[in-house]
Amino acid sequence: MADFQMHIRDVFSWKRSAKRLAADAVSLSRVALMVPLVRFVVVRSPWALAVLAAIVAGDLLDGPIARRLGTAGNRGALIDASCDVLVALSAAIAAGLSDARYVVLAAIMSMAFLSYGTLSLIIGRFAYTRLGRYDGVVSYGVVAAASARPLFAMIGVTPATEWIFLCLSALILAVSTAENVAGIVAKGNCCLERESS
Repeated sequence: MADFQMHIRDVFSWKRSAKRLAADAVSLSRVALMVPLVRFVVVRSPWALAVLAAIVAGDLLDGPIARRLGTAGNRGALIDASCDVLVALSAAIAAGLSDARYVVLAAIMSMAFLSYGTLSLIIGRFAYTRLGRYDGVVSYGVVAAASARPLFAMIGVTPATEWIFLCLSALILAVSTAENVAGIVAKGNCCLERESS
């Protein structure tokens, strides 16, 4: 737990080398791109997909950059996960301004991210669960659906198809949240058993 807390404090440390900042800058660029993404999602512009492509590229590149430079660690993972949360929730809420289904998905995403963060804090390291790794992929899938809404009619996506995709996304996020909560309960029971002995 102390090691995890040290890494959390390191996130706020301003004494970083340029080498260490490279991957973090790529991660944080996604937050900067979040502003135009949200605007384009709200006005239903097809440009949302172009901005989303840049965000996904940043998400795919930050980890390999950190590993290549030898700076990979919990700090970078925390920054990466935080950027994922901000981008996914912001875009889903923006889409929810015109379609309530996306607000429901944003609420489910919030629960998934919150359960993941809670489990990570309890176990003292980032929690990598079987289903948890798909949360990010599904969340970005929801953002892609929100971004592509202006093109759905042109490419033949029916409202029923979109509805099925959104329901499946909600189901996957709900199941991974349940898995994280089960991990929290199991870890809590394990701690309680040790204390009662």
